[in-house]
Amino acid sequence: MVEPLAITNDQFAEALAEAADMDKEALRQASGAGTPRSYFVRYGNKVLPLKAVLRLAYIRAGVDWDGPHSLRAANALRARFEILHIEFNDEIKRLERQQRQRESIERWTREGQAKFRVALLELFGARCLVSGCNALEAIDAAHISGVASQGKDNLCNGLILRADLHRLFDAYLMSIDPESGIVRFAQECSDSYGTLATVKVTLPEGGPALCDFAPHFRQFEAAGRI
Repeated sequence: MVEPLAITNDQFAEALAEAADMDKEALRQASGAGTPRSYFVRYGNKVLPLKAVLRLAYIRAGVDWDGPHSLRAANALRARFEILHIEFNDEIKRLERQQRQRESIERWTREGQAKFRVALLELFGARCLVSGCNALEAIDAAHISGVASQGKDNLCNGLILRADLHRLFDAYLMSIDPESGIVRFAQECSDSYGTLATVKVTLPEGGPALCDFAPHFRQFEAAGRI
C-alpha cells in the first residue's frame, strides 16, 4: 500500500507549475532544498528536483514538513506525475557500459562525467535536443567541443542527444546552424534523417547559446558533405 503524503496531488501540481517558472537557485531558496540527488519530476520540457518541488508544495500549503523519503514521495506521486529516477551510481555504471562499447572514445573521469550527464539531463528535461527522445538508455551527454579538443564538462559546452545523433555530431555529419538554430545533416545522411533536417532547436536557459555551436558548424561545413 502506498503511504499518502500530507499534501494533495493538486497542491503538488500547483507547486510544480510555480517551480517550473523559477530558475534553479530561486527554487532552492524558496524550498530550502539542497542539491538534488536521485528523484526528479518532469513538467513539460523541464525536469525538476522532486524534493525541492515537494518542499515548496508543503510550504505553500502551510503544512509542516514531515520529511518524506524521496522514494515514498515518488511512489505516492507517480500515478499522476512523471517521476524520473536518475541515480548517480547508475549513471556511472551506464557510462561504463557505453565506454566498453566505444573503445575509441576518450576515457573521461567517471565521476566527473556522471555529474556532467546528470546536470545536462536536468537542464534539457532529459530529452534529446533534436529528436525529443526521452529514453534514458538511448540518450547521451554530448560535448559541443569534444574533450579531445580541450572541451570542458560545463553546461555551456553540453547538450543531450540521442545516441545515434551524438555519433553523427561527433563525426561532423550533423550540426546546428548558429544563425538559425536549424539542424543540418550531411547529404549522405539525408535519407535516414530527413525528417529531422528542418528541426529548429530551442535551447534552455543556463546552457549553450547558438553562438557556441559556431566552431562546430564551421568544421561541419569544411567537411564539404552538405
